[in-house]
Amino acid sequence: MKVVSTFAGLGGSSFGYTDAGHEVVGAVEFQADIAAVYRLNHPVTDCWTVNVRDITGADLRHRFGDFDLLDGSPPCQAFSLMGVKGKERTAIRRHTDLSYQRSDDLIFDWTRLVQEARPEYAVMENVAVLAGPKWRKYLVPLLVQLKAAGYRIEVTVLQAELLGNPSTRTRLVIIASRQALKPYRWPTKQPPAASTVLPGHGLVIRTGSERKYAFRSLALPAPAVTATGLGFGARHHSALIDDSIEVDPVFNERLIRPWQGEAIRAGRFRQMRMLTIDEVRRLMSFPVLVWPSGITHLRAWAMIGNSVPPVLSQVVIDRIAA
Repeated sequence: MKVVSTFAGLGGSSFGYTDAGHEVVGAVEFQADIAAVYRLNHPVTDCWTVNVRDITGADLRHRFGDFDLLDGSPPCQAFSLMGVKGKERTAIRRHTDLSYQRSDDLIFDWTRLVQEARPEYAVMENVAVLAGPKWRKYLVPLLVQLKAAGYRIEVTVLQAELLGNPSTRTRLVIIASRQALKPYRWPTKQPPAASTVLPGHGLVIRTGSERKYAFRSLALPAPAVTATGLGFGARHHSALIDDSIEVDPVFNERLIRPWQGEAIRAGRFRQMRMLTIDEVRRLMSFPVLVWPSGITHLRAWAMIGNSVPPVLSQVVIDRIAA
């Protein structure tokens, strides 16, 4: 199957599709630094640096030739629960590339491209809350437009950790098909422990609305990797308890600035450090990534945190091809 990926990012879905044995013939990513990372890691795929608002389905066909599946993960910032309470999430907002832009309407640009290009299949991934009451004003028109274009729709919510991802991520997946898909049972497995990809004794994270620090065992999947940290934490506010320190069964929340390498006292001091980018990419099931010079730690983290876990896209295309 030939795939074109819009809102491609650094290529999480592209890795998943190619890992499943399919060919990603084209990608669209309008942020130049992210497109540069995509090209380094997907050298055989034509990556077009252009805003999807400015192209048509015919443009996709002209640029990339024949393709069977149009993939897209429009930005989720407008719908994400990570947004600041009390603020209008659909307004123009600051994004991780420091630009200010509106993004809530981009899901309809993806739908428009599907209607114009008319591929056999289309896949969209976004946050699960898009199916909630507050955001149905977006989801319902999107589904109506796809059905009016002759597509049959399957909507499901997938938990990436049940598909083999070492960190948690719950995502809404919309599959549009011109023909009825066969009945299918989504695979599930025991959630992988974070210790499968991380050294150490555990993670210190900020959790919940109270923003308290808490201990998370590596025997569990790690909290979701976001563009700014782990779990509900903001930048720098998560740390790995180093594996060189003896384990203490008693955990004390007296924790001061772990992101600066300070220690928590829990009967004795424990050494902590920030996760490396290599550890973050492994938590998201990415293969080894190549980075251009000049990409900062925080920018690389944001690119990974905004990505689709490759294992999720691999399972989705396996479902389509079943």
